Amino acid sequence: MTEPVCPGCGAGVAAHARFCQVCGSRIGAPDDTSTIPVTVPVSAEGPAAQPGSVPDAGSLPAGVLALVVERGPDTGTRFLLAGAERFTIGRENSSDVFLDDVTVSRRHATVARDSGAWSLRDEGSLNGTYVNGRRCPESPLSTGDRVTVGKFHFIVQMGPAS
Repeated sequence: MTEPVCPGCGAGVAAHARFCQVCGSRIGAPDDTSTIPVTVPVSAEGPAAQPGSVPDAGSLPAGVLALVVERGPDTGTRFLLAGAERFTIGRENSSDVFLDDVTVSRRHATVARDSGAWSLRDEGSLNGTYVNGRRCPESPLSTGDRVTVGKFHFIVQMGPAS
C-alpha cells in the first residue's frame, strides 16, 4: 500500500491526517465538504476585512453561519455551520470546526443557534475565546463580528434568519 502524500509539499502523511506536519497544508478527501476555500485579500499588514473580501450575508442560505479564517493557519477557509443547532470548535478530530493547532483546546468552544439567533460559548479553554477583541465566556454573534480562537481569526457571516 502506498503512503499518502501532502498535495502541498509531497511529504508523507499519516492516513488519518487532516494537515501536513511539514508544511501545514490541509489534507482532505475529495468528498470533504467541511471547508470551502474563499479568497481573502492579503495586504502588507496581513489579511484585512475589505469590501468584498468575504461573502455577504445574502450569499449564504437562510439559517447558515460561516466562520471565515481571516488570519492565521488556513487563511481563506470558510467553515459553514448548518443542519444542527450546536457545533463544536476545537483540536479534537471529531470537532465540527477542526482547528489543528496547539493554541486551540481539544474542546475549545461551541456555536449554538436558539430561535434563529447564534451565540458562541467558551468551553473552559486555556487560551480563551475572543469576540471583537474581548475575551468572553459567552457572546451573541452577528455578521461582521471578529472571533479569535487560538491563532485563528475569523469573520462571522450569516445567512438570513430562518
